Amino acid sequence: MAPPYQIMQDIEDYNRHDGMNKQVNDAITKIHMVNLVSARQNEAVIALAKLQCYGITENQILNLCKIIEMNGHNMAGAELPKMYMSSKF
Repeated sequence: MAPPYQIMQDIEDYNRHDGMNKQVNDAITKIHMVNLVSARQNEAVIALAKLQCYGITENQILNLCKIIEMNGHNMAGAELPKMYMSSKF
């Protein structure tokens, strides 16, 4: 039979191990989120580079984004307020 102090030590070790597992899982979740954001940004940079290779300037891209947004589409993915929805374009 294990002495009581050994049982207490085993419980402390188990709790410490469980805490470390939670920290590792939290870190993995954060890394996954960073990877998702980085992948989306990487896709945007690649698309920008392709457009520029086709001779489209940064100003042309920005102007096109403005026109699209004025026609009710938000380039950031969220909807524009209704006051912007009635564009004259």
